Amino acid sequence: MPENNQQGGLSWTVPVSVPAVKEKISNAAPALVHAKPAQKLGNAAKYAGFFAVGVIAGILLAWGWSAWRVSISSTFAETGSSQNTGSALEEESAGLVVATPQRAGISVQISEVSVSAPTWIVVYENNGGEPGNALGATLFFPSSKQGAITLLRGTVAGQTYLVGKRADDGDRRFSLTKDAPLTEDGVSKFAQFMAN
Repeated sequence: MPENNQQGGLSWTVPVSVPAVKEKISNAAPALVHAKPAQKLGNAAKYAGFFAVGVIAGILLAWGWSAWRVSISSTFAETGSSQNTGSALEEESAGLVVATPQRAGISVQISEVSVSAPTWIVVYENNGGEPGNALGATLFFPSSKQGAITLLRGTVAGQTYLVGKRADDGDRRFSLTKDAPLTEDGVSKFAQFMAN
């Protein structure tokens, strides 16, 4: 029978002791666990796997294509190979010849360039004969004779643009603040072209 204890208004019951049960331990071998064979994947899991592989393949293809495009635009400047635009006129300024008119878009063809050190050829918006925003730039080397400049923003048909030179400061990264404009007798020279 449980014993009731009371102390300071509290009460509790002491449980009746339970007799200890002794188990006999046998030396028998443990029971073998039988594994179920693996279940086949459902159709949803298969399609999810195919989708994941497709996304990864798409990302790799996009990365490869973008790297290939960048290497082509760099090759134009280094090797001097470019396509003939078939234009009738060319604008020349300080060792820089640009065909005019040129097809509006995200690329500007440089017909002829002459530089004695690594030099940035830059395409600018034309603000009344003065350079406006820089649209794109490509680094040309003394071995470069012609090439193409890939623009960050395309040209618009009917508008004129300026092309000028800037000396690379040695880091081979274009900067409007660090790469100084090249001048003749203290004046910056620009070639001009029209987009059509």
